[in-house]
Amino acid sequence: MMDFKCGVTAANLALLTNLLKDQRFGRGCLLESGRSYHYYGFQLLPEDLWRTFLGTCLLMTGFADDRYIGHQLVDGYCVLRLSPGDLRTKLPHVIVELP
Repeated sequence: MMDFKCGVTAANLALLTNLLKDQRFGRGCLLESGRSYHYYGFQLLPEDLWRTFLGTCLLMTGFADDRYIGHQLVDGYCVLRLSPGDLRTKLPHVIVELP
């Protein structure tokens, strides 16, 4: 899972799609939540690959949410919402499935 902080634009979507495809971490999807994007992989990664994935995303300066990455590394697992909440009323929806 990854939380991105870039705005919802066609250019950002194309760039994120290409960046994630290039990383080859397996199948997954990008969701749009109203203000940004989120990535959900379809398979669990072993801990070493999970840390590599988070580190690789951290290098996506200006796109990945570095605070999210830091919290997930401290916690030892990733969490993202799949439903609307009090502050975020839009339901995240899939916009791209990645091979």
